Amino acid sequence: MRHLLSCLLLLVVPLSAQTTNVFGTNELIVNGVGAGGTSCIQAPSQSGGLTLDHNVPPNTPIITAVANNCVTPGLSLAPLYSVDLDLVSLQIVADGTGAILGPGFLSAIWNSGPFGSASFNIPNSYTALNGAFGIQEAYLSPGQPGGIVLSAAFDAIPPVCTGLALSLGDDAFVQMNLGFTFIFYGTSYTDCFVNSNGNITFVSGDIDFTESVSELLSDQPRIAQYWDDFSPNNGGTVTFSTTSTDANVCFDLVPEYVSVGENTFSVTITATDITCTYGNMGSADGIVGVSPGGNIDLTGTGIDVTSANVNPPGGGTFPPNTCSYEFFNSANPNDLANTTANIQWLLDALGHPLVELN
Repeated sequence: MRHLLSCLLLLVVPLSAQTTNVFGTNELIVNGVGAGGTSCIQAPSQSGGLTLDHNVPPNTPIITAVANNCVTPGLSLAPLYSVDLDLVSLQIVADGTGAILGPGFLSAIWNSGPFGSASFNIPNSYTALNGAFGIQEAYLSPGQPGGIVLSAAFDAIPPVCTGLALSLGDDAFVQMNLGFTFIFYGTSYTDCFVNSNGNITFVSGDIDFTESVSELLSDQPRIAQYWDDFSPNNGGTVTFSTTSTDANVCFDLVPEYVSVGENTFSVTITATDITCTYGNMGSADGIVGVSPGGNIDLTGTGIDVTSANVNPPGGGTFPPNTCSYEFFNSANPNDLANTTANIQWLLDALGHPLVELN
């Protein structure tokens, strides 16, 4: 296959010399994000799938390879500068029509068009089916050694959050219909406020970015899946989804203010429980907890949400109207990143947290 593909490439090499441009600096733009350099990076696929944007010489043949990861790229430069498809890691080869074809399809070369720019789409159905995968491309350029320029390998990660994308600015909130009646600390709610700083409140929204235990106790009834100063307007996505029995708020790759790091976490609420999950967490400080607000609980109960199998620490159940929380700071750094166990509060019939499980 390698020799046949090399022959295909030789048949379409332009005769005139072409200069190296943006694409020739190992830049491959996927959904508007550039890989830069030669290392693998991560970028989430969006609801429409992955779009590869190119800036190459006009009418330039391009070959696209998609592999199961970017540790073993789908393309590599062989000693004789031919394009070497790695048959071990290669899962599919795509042509320029947008169709995903099987590994036996050899005519993988397509054309950049008369203006040297083009977009190529990998459908979201493929990303959902196959999970993370690597993308790499090569285009023909006689001005380069061997006439071929290889792009950086790009690791594409399907989205963690799949609900309705919310437009949240810095220190902002949006009111959402839950789709069911949620009883929380004895009060029934049919809507909630999704706050950009990593928490859900009831009765009203909250733009407070200076998380503290005193505010957790005194402010609105709150579910703090991870209360910190986030900037979803500067990166990542926040989504909301609901059914007749549950609602989910998900933060995916959202940076801290102004644009620091990436944080992925979510919360799902039902009539019987509140469950938080965590992926990569760049933030070191924040609050996780539940509170009735309004200083109904004047002191709160500090817990370690990850070290004990069941809270409260002494066993039994929390008294009604208990605010239970963990405050992460320099003395107690965030240890939630990629935890294998969910953080879960079980609720009684009146929405009072009984125990916290992990």
